[in-house]
Amino acid sequence: MTPPTSTGPSARRDDFSADYFDALARGHLMVRRCQACAHLCPPAARSCPVCHHGSLDWVASTGRGRVVSAVVDRNRGDEPRTLAFVEMEEGPWIAARLIDADGLVPAGTPVTVVIQHPADGGSGESVPAFVVGEAATTGTS
Repeated sequence: MTPPTSTGPSARRDDFSADYFDALARGHLMVRRCQACAHLCPPAARSCPVCHHGSLDWVASTGRGRVVSAVVDRNRGDEPRTLAFVEMEEGPWIAARLIDADGLVPAGTPVTVVIQHPADGGSGESVPAFVVGEAATTGTS
């Protein structure tokens, strides 16, 4: 499967998110791990929600998860988009687009990450998206 390109709003990197976006550009979805208690957190976490420790590492995700909640956004000028909260196999939740989803996707549906890269080598950052079921290539390794 050819990795899809991102045509939505562009993500913006800063010093805190640079390692995350660098990993996405290489095809890896990362989550945060607390150095004190090993709890896994979403990529945007700045401290552990369990022990409140401020030192977090990056660890690779399996790229597999299940839909927690999804909505179809019909307020855009182009075709509708399905957006979802996905609970990763490791535990953290990630908000992202569901690719090729035909309408609403029920909670509990298995999904696999695909990394969307900027269209035609354009500017912007690679971002995670998900496909229903198992993808031929997960975008992680």
